[in-house]
Amino acid sequence: RIVATTKVTIPQDGQGAIRAESTIETAPPQARQMNALGDIEYIDEAPACTPQKSISTPATIKPITPVITPSTTGTLKRGHNFARKKFIKPEICINCQKRIRFNMDGLRCRDCPVRCHINCRPHLTICCVPGTPTNKGLMSHLADYAPVVPPMIPALIVHCVHEIESRGLQEKGIYRVSGSEREIKALKERFLKNKTIPHLGNIDVHVLCGCIKDFLRSLSDPLIPRTLWETFCNAVQNQSEEDIVRHLTQAIGRLPQPNRDTLAFLILHFQRVAESPEVSMPLKNLARVFAPTIFGNSSDDLEQGAILAEIYSQCTIMEHLLKIPTEHWIPYVSLETGKENSQNSTNLLRTPSRQNKDLVYSLYATPFKTTLKRRKFFETPPGGKH
Repeated sequence: RIVATTKVTIPQDGQGAIRAESTIETAPPQARQMNALGDIEYIDEAPACTPQKSISTPATIKPITPVITPSTTGTLKRGHNFARKKFIKPEICINCQKRIRFNMDGLRCRDCPVRCHINCRPHLTICCVPGTPTNKGLMSHLADYAPVVPPMIPALIVHCVHEIESRGLQEKGIYRVSGSEREIKALKERFLKNKTIPHLGNIDVHVLCGCIKDFLRSLSDPLIPRTLWETFCNAVQNQSEEDIVRHLTQAIGRLPQPNRDTLAFLILHFQRVAESPEVSMPLKNLARVFAPTIFGNSSDDLEQGAILAEIYSQCTIMEHLLKIPTEHWIPYVSLETGKENSQNSTNLLRTPSRQNKDLVYSLYATPFKTTLKRRKFFETPPGGKH
């Protein structure tokens, strides 16, 4: 039981003093409140933490209504695995954006490219996205950018979504208002080519939104693969709402794990965006904006009429996906159930990592000169005998 009591006394000239007392406590199963006489009255329903007031003056004061802010992505707040390191090569702190000087002690994450000062660790808000591949030139599918551990969501999407939700849910028209095309391209290249995480605190929210859309459009195969295009279309054809949800959940289960986890992460983000009244982006508008980006076309050589028909199907499917309850999507991005979901996911072929580089070289590569054993030559024995 937690009780907080506050007393305030305001003196007045010739009129005595105004005294006010406020008591806030955790509500029991049957909530209670205090009337003007100081007696406790029980009411049927009340919020979990109800402000209760007792005023000595006849004036009435309205109870304080708590402000409810939109929820953040609490299901994907992975902590860092920091190790103390003496930096020989100067690097930039991800928190304060100041240089970690030569021969200075700092912290580095063993799982992601985050580096920071020791004093900046308590103020660090960026989450950890471990095991992100760094191959360059051969990356075109979503699985190439996803981490090797679940939930398999690219770091670009995770960090941009967290920054948008931290300071962009009061910005009107996000994902509808376009950002600077030059800044969007530059930010995407910094994410995909650099080994460090860009600082997003001073970047415009519309640029962050455009970076997510540009990244999804640049994939050679859309977030919903073309092989499952017909499956998702058939799931929403002339059926009841219950049948549509059931067939869509079955189609979602057939997605590769990186595609499925990323789709769940984005759907949860879009639902939070739609719940914010300041943004003015309902689910229907978000479906129109992201349907062509997430689904793409079933084929590259389509006529104009077929493209328009597919755009209508894309918006219909996307709108139904956004209406699926939040409880269905949370297990896909939860850190606790990510490993369990990965056991039933589709196995994806990946470029071998550095850990098994020696094994790959021993199987396929030509041996290096330093690994060849030198042949020993012996002199001919005396007398010419062999």
